[in-house]
Amino acid sequence: MGVPLSKEYNEYKRISQRSSYSRDVGLAVPSFGACVPFFETASYLADENCCISYKLQSTCIGDRHFHASIQKRGLAAFLILTDLTHGKTSTICDIQAHSEVILLPKKLLQFTDLQICNVIGLHYEWLVVQVFCQDGMKFFICDILTNTCLVQYTHRYAPQSKLKLFECHISPDRTFMVLKENQLYQTLYNSNIEDGDNFILLQIHLPIGTCTEEPCELLKSFVSLAHGKVAVTFDPREDNDLIVYSCEMPDKLNRNIYKGHMGLYKPYRDAFLCTTGLLNQDFPALPGKFLNLQFLRDGSALVMAVLGSANPARTISILCRNQFVTVYVLDPDCFQKTGSFSYISHSLFQHFAPVVSSSGTLACCAGTIVN
Repeated sequence: MGVPLSKEYNEYKRISQRSSYSRDVGLAVPSFGACVPFFETASYLADENCCISYKLQSTCIGDRHFHASIQKRGLAAFLILTDLTHGKTSTICDIQAHSEVILLPKKLLQFTDLQICNVIGLHYEWLVVQVFCQDGMKFFICDILTNTCLVQYTHRYAPQSKLKLFECHISPDRTFMVLKENQLYQTLYNSNIEDGDNFILLQIHLPIGTCTEEPCELLKSFVSLAHGKVAVTFDPREDNDLIVYSCEMPDKLNRNIYKGHMGLYKPYRDAFLCTTGLLNQDFPALPGKFLNLQFLRDGSALVMAVLGSANPARTISILCRNQFVTVYVLDPDCFQKTGSFSYISHSLFQHFAPVVSSSGTLACCAGTIVN
């Protein structure tokens, strides 16, 4: 993304220091992303530590950037987690408790910008890591306070499928986890493949340290109609498994007209609680290239960012490689629009969504801090 002005960057560092994560508040304040784009300008992130999952992380309501790697010593495998924000490193050494970890050869990741280990989510003190192994993609849920691996899940590669990067969302009650294909990465590096295996709903079983895949046929059918371009998040206001989703689907009467839809889905029942169509006159930026959903940390508002504009008069020249972003602030109870603002992202796709502060009063939009 664009490099922020020194005054704005210094202001952010002061804000970040005031609102950064600590052991005292880590359990009380949720964090739904792994990092924020400011640290992309730091010199120590100019090497391989700046992984593609960090650059393309679309849910980044946090102020930490983690990097993961695996070291194998004989029969032992160590997962190394590095908090680049605070310069701390922790080691988790029991990741082969369920099955042997045989990593995918690095040469198979050439020209993909992927790494063997990719941090794809942060939820409270839980860090989710995606690892490319020979028997499939392994997902580790690690506790960064106790340095333990809580859950391990393996997802087999689809036949003749290219490597995929996922993003992760965990329910407030920690019973369900959504693995959704990172649509930004799919478009930039993997645009010619569609196999329908881009949305996985998992039930977490902490006592046995594993996950089981849930059918969620209704939600998957809805996702397939939207060609995978769906934004999801969990409602943080209550200790439940309620999924809030938004997508763009063609109109039943005119396939050339797209409308935005939002709704609530209950995984435990495999049922929709409500579905509503977003009228284009209320949300003129729809349909866009991508959608992103974020809850403010206190749950008082739902933020929906739309990359791209359907209005030709507001389209930025493709030669400038800039992207027009429209942000809508919604009432989380009825999905009515309560406000909106727009800005220009200078980084094509990377970090197009605004980064909202923990207080909900500040946001980083393409390197600029706004109230």
